[in-house]
Amino acid sequence: MPFSRGVIPLNPTDPHHDTDDIPSLEDTHAPAEDTATSMFLSHPSKADGHFARAVELMRQHDWASAEAALREGLQLDPLRQHAHVDRAMVHLGYCLDKLESHLEAYEVYKQALELNAESEAAQTGLACVCMHLKRYREALDASERASLINPGNPNTQYNIGNARLRLSDVPGAMEAYRRALKMKPDLIGAWLNLGAACEAADDMDGAVAAFEGAVQAKPTYVKGWMNLGLLHGRSGRHESSIEAFQKAVALDPGNGRLYILLGLAQRCLSLDGMAIESFKAAIASGKHADKGWHNIGLVHADAGRYEEALNAFQQSLTVTPGYAKVHLSIGRMLFALGRSEEAIESIQSAITLRPDLVSAYATLGEIHAARGEYVDAIGAYGRASELSPEDDSLHARMSRVHLAAGQIDAANAECKYLQDRQSKLAAALRNEIDNA
Repeated sequence: MPFSRGVIPLNPTDPHHDTDDIPSLEDTHAPAEDTATSMFLSHPSKADGHFARAVELMRQHDWASAEAALREGLQLDPLRQHAHVDRAMVHLGYCLDKLESHLEAYEVYKQALELNAESEAAQTGLACVCMHLKRYREALDASERASLINPGNPNTQYNIGNARLRLSDVPGAMEAYRRALKMKPDLIGAWLNLGAACEAADDMDGAVAAFEGAVQAKPTYVKGWMNLGLLHGRSGRHESSIEAFQKAVALDPGNGRLYILLGLAQRCLSLDGMAIESFKAAIASGKHADKGWHNIGLVHADAGRYEEALNAFQQSLTVTPGYAKVHLSIGRMLFALGRSEEAIESIQSAITLRPDLVSAYATLGEIHAARGEYVDAIGAYGRASELSPEDDSLHARMSRVHLAAGQIDAANAECKYLQDRQSKLAAALRNEIDNA
């Protein structure tokens, strides 16, 4: 029994490999740092001195010291009567956001808006922190208010796009990104997220054009090349995928994740020797070594080099003992070697570590079915189906197990379920049952 390679590695549903399900997105834009100290120094006071010093510290990205200086200045103005206190509050919210104190930043931005409801910076800051807090509707509302205050700010249109994308309003997100790019063609984050939105809308040509727009605007943009590689891989253009990942690696040679993605793309063209070298480079980078060893093990296992595979899997577990997918891969290899008892034990370890690992239950069902343990097989497939209700193949497998157990009515019931769903698997399954 061969060790199954399974689905092409760059497919996001592939149970063997850890890749991006969707392209990486760029974060929403935070409000620009205000580097003008003159507004504070024009009204010399102790508070102004603290505010001006905070601006200088923000220029240096010393967010904690800037926060402290802003708080000292605000303590000297308890009635909030300073001419530019609303701007100081915006600065404080910005620093807190940078320090990942998002809830506190949210409250500070709300206070800034109480002082000045027409503050574009406060509305934008509120939108950004709401995105971090996953309050996407509120983020959209704040961004749209900022847009009414200043319709010509491309970053605001970009923020609107990000909020709409998170709210699954893909057409609205695309429209906002395009408005942003019309105002500022080199806004690379908007290109990148437009590509993600186009892919979500199944507009692959638009997605490629957007990702290419990102790297044309900034040829050194690693995330743009990475996303382009992922998209090419998902579309079956593996040579183009390899080329894009190679450019990303050249720009960021210490990024282990990029070497993993490059190796997976190389495997899609059966360039297994090159893939192993890429996985070794990931290990050498000191990042994602567990994934590097896991994928080396999969290459060896697929080639029938089981001892080398087991050694690689053990190396992966040395790095990350709780890596559930490695325990699953060991179980599959043991099953391929006819050692089903040990295989079940290893797969149960994977399930203990990750109770939501659909592929582990599916493999367990396969093993039990091969051993004639039909009740256990149905139980395993059933659990997998509960976790992944859209996977029609699991119902087809259950139908075949019922058929093998002589449970014709149950087999027919699963087949009817697939027919009702208009699944492509239904016709072949119907033929198997009728000819049984």
